[in-house]
Amino acid sequence: MDSPGYGIGINTGKVPTAEGLGFAIPINIVKPILKKVIETGTFKPPYLGIVAYDSPDCELHNCTCVFLLRDIRGGYRPYRARL
Repeated sequence: MDSPGYGIGINTGKVPTAEGLGFAIPINIVKPILKKVIETGTFKPPYLGIVAYDSPDCELHNCTCVFLLRDIRGGYRPYRARL
């Protein structure tokens, strides 16, 4: 919220080991999504079109990455970009 009390964003995550560090989505991005949810009563989460291993699985593949790309699904942007 800003000083007059208007919503300016929605918290999406917080880093528990960092003092005062968090992440938020700006309200201008949230408003149209929220409007659609109110109108339809449903929400379809975004899908990037990839399948990935998370960090523990990366260790099994001798990788020091955050995630390891496993598959790219046809028809989505990463596939069309030929990643």
